[in-house]
Amino acid sequence: MGSKLYGIYVHQPGPDEAASDVIMRNPKLKAYFGNCIGALDGTHVPWKAHAADDRRFRNRKGFLSQNVFAVCSFDLLFLHLHAGSEGSAHDQRVLTWAMEKDFRIPGPIKYYLGDAGYTMSENIMVHCRGVRYHLREWIAGARASSRETLHCSKEELFNLRHAQLRNVVERIFGVVQRKFSILTCTAPEYNYKMQAMLPLLCAFLHNYVHINDPINRSTGKARAAKMTVEAKRARMHDIAERTEAALRNQILEEVEAPARAEDSPAGQSIEATRDEIANRMWIDYLRYKERPRRRRQVPDQLNELLLAFDYDPPLAR
Repeated sequence: MGSKLYGIYVHQPGPDEAASDVIMRNPKLKAYFGNCIGALDGTHVPWKAHAADDRRFRNRKGFLSQNVFAVCSFDLLFLHLHAGSEGSAHDQRVLTWAMEKDFRIPGPIKYYLGDAGYTMSENIMVHCRGVRYHLREWIAGARASSRETLHCSKEELFNLRHAQLRNVVERIFGVVQRKFSILTCTAPEYNYKMQAMLPLLCAFLHNYVHINDPINRSTGKARAAKMTVEAKRARMHDIAERTEAALRNQILEEVEAPARAEDSPAGQSIEATRDEIANRMWIDYLRYKERPRRRRQVPDQLNELLLAFDYDPPLAR
């Protein structure tokens, strides 16, 4: 796989990257996450290690793996991958290695969503700690006794929105692992370099198919639920421009030093931004709840959960 071709289809966004249609078409997200350009996380891929490296590559679940750091857009496209890190490494440590190599932070305004495996930084927004976060925790709450009140604070509401949006990285991992069983089966008998290349190759193939053949032939459905014709044309135009740029200058990106979070203006604080988003989100949510409406008789706890998930029960006839 040529590095030029890989860079055309798997590339990081710049500071002027437009917000995804997934966000801009949803008023519940557009008002709060307009500067969010994607999500990041790590996933473990089976690894064949030498006996001397057994301890380094054995992860917390007890099997040998490489910790693959991945960044994706909300259009279900990979933006960056860093593979080959030992399975025992923490996600934050792998992120640090990726930044030291070639992962670029997009600037002081744009940011990615991350989970509890990462620390808050100028360009990585994590959820509010100490309250419910994962979607399964909300589902468990809905199954609780009807006598219990479904408590919801601004932190919990923000975490729910954050989890719903960040879930795209879990989805893309699942899609690629179903397509390419080599990422989940017994580690192949390859050298370290080739094993590290496998996730990158699979990500490239995923993006290539996703962009050039957006209709899944097996299901007849669009591979990207929100990928419009205009978005596809813009993506193809961007690919053409990147191809020309790669031919003109093959080493431009390699000699550029990656931007770091600490280079952001001192006044920019992602934590303050998160708190401001959570406050606005909570105020809007309370106003929405107070709107005078006649609704069907729904248990209070279930009604609270439906509102939290943006579901508007139909008006009574």
